[in-house]
Amino acid sequence: MMILKGTQKLVLAGFLVLMLHTPVPAQTDVRPQAVMEDHEKGMEAEARTQKAREAWARERRDLLARLESLEEENRRLERDRDRLSRSRDHLERDVAAIERELMEAKRLEEELDGRLDEVLLRLGESMASDIPFLEDERNQRLSMLHDLMVDPDAGLAERLRRIMEALRIEADYGFTVELRRIPLALDGNEVLAQVLRLGRLGLFYRTGDGRVGFYDAGQKRWQPLDASWDAAFVRAFDVATRKRAPELVTLPVGRILP
Repeated sequence: MMILKGTQKLVLAGFLVLMLHTPVPAQTDVRPQAVMEDHEKGMEAEARTQKAREAWARERRDLLARLESLEEENRRLERDRDRLSRSRDHLERDVAAIERELMEAKRLEEELDGRLDEVLLRLGESMASDIPFLEDERNQRLSMLHDLMVDPDAGLAERLRRIMEALRIEADYGFTVELRRIPLALDGNEVLAQVLRLGRLGLFYRTGDGRVGFYDAGQKRWQPLDASWDAAFVRAFDVATRKRAPELVTLPVGRILP
């Protein structure tokens, strides 16, 4: 057994301490090409990551802008919906009012149609009791009105217009003066005479041989007058044809019917 001396022990201890404090060389890769490739791959990965971040950022901005646009569009559509809802309510009220007016118009149309029948009947009765003038023309107009009332293609407005027109014409007859040469049945003979109509007041005749007379509405026949009326008839006929200035002329009218 080796027994170390004191000096040898100190040297051995120092050597051990030196061994403990001396760093052991690291096992490094001495391949620089592999290191560069790893570095480049890292850089490419970082670039791809950066591009992906930028693409996502752009997409996020686009999506946010699209979302804002859609929200604005949604607000506009809601406003339009509210406006259309109010318009619909207004239109529904208008439609209801129009339907009521149509029902009322239909009722009035039926009522007016009945009234027109009554008016036409009274017009015919008035013409039958009137003094006889323009009989062919007036009877033809009355007949056309009767045909119009039963014509399915004639509307109420047209029937009303035509009847009102006939009433106006009949009313105008009361304010006109007319002198015509027509044949009259006098004393059983047909004689050509001048007949003066003064509105609806009366009819007066004068023949070529100087006979004068008037239409008696009460008795519904022509009444002769004596020769003393001839001068008055001549003046009246001349005033009617404007051969002389208007003047007051006395003429017989017979019995005035109510």
